[in-house]
Formats: sequence, structure tokens, C-alpha cells
Amino acid sequence: MKMNLRALAVLFAGAAAILFAGCNFLDQDQEMLLGIVEPPPEESDMTVPQLIARMHEATDPKNVWRDCKSYILRQSVREEEKKGKSIVEHYYRTEIKFRQPRQLRQTSYRDDAAFQTLLFRDDKGWSIDSRGVAEEIHKGTGLNLFRNYIGFSDPKTTEAMLFPTIELAVVYLDEKRTYRMICRSSDPKIAPYVQYIDAKTFLPVKAETVLYTNDGAQYLYRSEPMDYRWVSNVKIPLRTKVTVGEKIEEFTTDEFIIDPPVTNSDFEIPQSAQIDYTRTK
Repeated sequence: MKMNLRALAVLFAGAAAILFAGCNFLDQDQEMLLGIVEPPPEESDMTVPQLIARMHEATDPKNVWRDCKSYILRQSVREEEKKGKSIVEHYYRTEIKFRQPRQLRQTSYRDDAAFQTLLFRDDKGWSIDSRGVAEEIHKGTGLNLFRNYIGFSDPKTTEAMLFPTIELAVVYLDEKRTYRMICRSSDPKIAPYVQYIDAKTFLPVKAETVLYTNDGAQYLYRSEPMDYRWVSNVKIPLRTKVTVGEKIEEFTTDEFIIDPPVTNSDFEIPQSAQIDYTRTK
């Protein structure tokens, strides 16, 4: 069991920003922004496979998550954004449907109307807007990001399977001993994914990466899972705080269903979207 249902919104919450923020080359400030420039205070007393095994034992001891064929995750989101001296709140919902092999649909709703959908199947990805217009992500860094996203969503995939390089060390967060995994992609345009795992509970307590926008701006993305509970025999955080720049989002799990009936129609591109995409191809 890997990051997404150990920390639910670690990547889901920022998926749209990560996947479609642009594909600019990363600069040397990314590691400084992530705080991984200084040498760690301690070497790890276990290997990456050993840590992943302990995390799996802490969250999925009966292999319910690892062996599932499908799942549905529904969350409510409260968003805070600074505008001048004021803080504006927004609310929306997300629904994620996953089915093996590697099919995913994530839809975000505001006032019961879908305003963005991410779809992945057959090793291809699409972003569908509120009008039903689909943009295919079919090559380059955008597709590599999408593949990482799907990898985090797949119960059968681990960090060691996703990343060719993982650096493991011990660091201290608020005086608590944690394991830090720096996961590096083979694509040089993708910033590292940095995970922090509590050394006593083996539960993730924080994850960070860097987001880049089309205008060249960069933002630290931070996800902090909390309030872990057993749901469907899997230990998950019921709440996750996500911070991107001046924006703060809190994700609350409303429903998590293992092995629900999921049909082919859940992963089809709407006909109108296909027509619109063909016209702009």
C-alpha cells in the first residue's frame, strides 16, 4: 500500500495543478524549496523495502487494499484563499473511481456540477473541463506526471516500483523522529516527491513536492494527513491538509468503498468531448 490511501489527498488534492501546471524545466531552487539541501542528521536504520513493508503492515495488514480490484473515494473539500487582507472560503467535492488495470476517473463538483475531470485508461490521460471539452495528455512530461499519479493510485504499485531513485534518511519534525524518503523520477522536469513517515507508527505525516505554472512561478506543495482511522479494514487519514502557496485546502473523507461495482462507462470519454477534441487536434 502506498501513498494515496495512506495519505489520501497527498497527490489527489493537487493532481490538477501537478498534471496541468505546465512542463517547464525545473531550476536549482527546487531542492532548497523542499528543504533537502542540508545533509540529514541520521542515516536510516532500515532499507527502503523494509520501510515500505512496515508501512504496509501499519495500514493494510490484511492486504485488503493491495488485493482490491476497484475502489471509490469521496471527499469534501474546504478551500481557503487569501485575497488581500481577506480570506475567501470555497467548498467542493471530489469523487475518485479506480478499477484494475490502471483505470481512474477523478471528478470535482461544485454545487453538484462537475467542473473538472481527470481520466486515465490505456496508458493515456485526459483533462475534461466543465463544458465537456477533453484535452489529451499523450506524451512528454505531462504524461509522465499522469503515470506517476496513476501509480500512486494503484494498490499494487509501491514507491520502489515508481521511482528509479529513492534516498532514505532519518530527520526530526517537531522533535519527532521520522523517516524521509526522497523519491526521484527519471524525468528531469519532475520535482522530487518527499515523504515523511513517523518512526513509531510508520504512518505518513507529511509529503511535499514543487509545482510549476505556465508563467514560470513555483510553489511548494505540502500535504499533511491526520486523524487516522480504520475504514474497510484499511487505516486511512480522515482529514488531510494541503497547502499550495497562499491556498489551503482541507480534505475530509466522506466515503471509502473497497471493491464496489465499477463499469466501463465510468471510464469513457463523453461523446461531445471526443468531438470537441477531434476538432482541435
